[in-house]
Amino acid sequence: MVTTEYVLFPIKAGFDPTDANGQAAPIVLDVNQTMTAVSGMQGMYSGLQLEDPSKWQLMCIWDKAQSHYDFQASAPYGPFVERLFKIVDPDRKVTGLHIDFHGDILKTFAAPVTETAFFYFEGGPPSDYYDGAKKCLRTWAEKADGLHSWAVGTTYEDVEEEGIKGKAVVLSLGWQTKEHHVEFNKTDLCKEHGKALVSGSKKLTACYVRATSSGTSLDLADVVVGTFGSRSIKGDRVRTISFQEIHMHTMFNGTNGYTKQCRHYET
Repeated sequence: MVTTEYVLFPIKAGFDPTDANGQAAPIVLDVNQTMTAVSGMQGMYSGLQLEDPSKWQLMCIWDKAQSHYDFQASAPYGPFVERLFKIVDPDRKVTGLHIDFHGDILKTFAAPVTETAFFYFEGGPPSDYYDGAKKCLRTWAEKADGLHSWAVGTTYEDVEEEGIKGKAVVLSLGWQTKEHHVEFNKTDLCKEHGKALVSGSKKLTACYVRATSSGTSLDLADVVVGTFGSRSIKGDRVRTISFQEIHMHTMFNGTNGYTKQCRHYET
């Protein structure tokens, strides 16, 4: 199981990490160049929160959490963070978490809109929490209009929110549009089955992003979007493509641009 690193950066006024021609572009490029070269890095997704575009959400897929910890302990990490924080608002909090998700986290990031919800618990979720949560989400996946995929997991770290402290549950849902989720919230399907998700929690927060890929070595749906080694996909053989080979092209183009660059086959 891969580990997802979730980071929320408050961005300084005048900087837009999604603008290929903006002031933040060289720094975002540096983030991509540095991160995609780190051992254990599987892929990155990012986007501005629709509710507050001053918040940049970065989701990094690691082969395991220890790979990220090793990077944090390495010599290049300090200078890397120093460069990155040139676009970060020093007066607001940066949030960094690690989660092992049940479900398909890559498909939620690949959806047109990704909802991220946090359920805050005193101490942590009940021991039987995921029995009900996964049953709920499987039902939603079958019946909810516009829902592409789901993933849910508990943070490694304790999270504190308005006096509530403990491990939080993070829910990631991939939607066709934000409006599909708004309409879904009004249905009995949401209200009845959703009780399992809020069970025992003290507070819920949620946000939306349109996540784009900065490169991944994992499969999205049936399309190969990058690999560190040849592998067989539906009978085809895929040429080895490194992150360094494609990240310049894909940084601002998202998954579609990335896929066009990476679909090369061996004969």
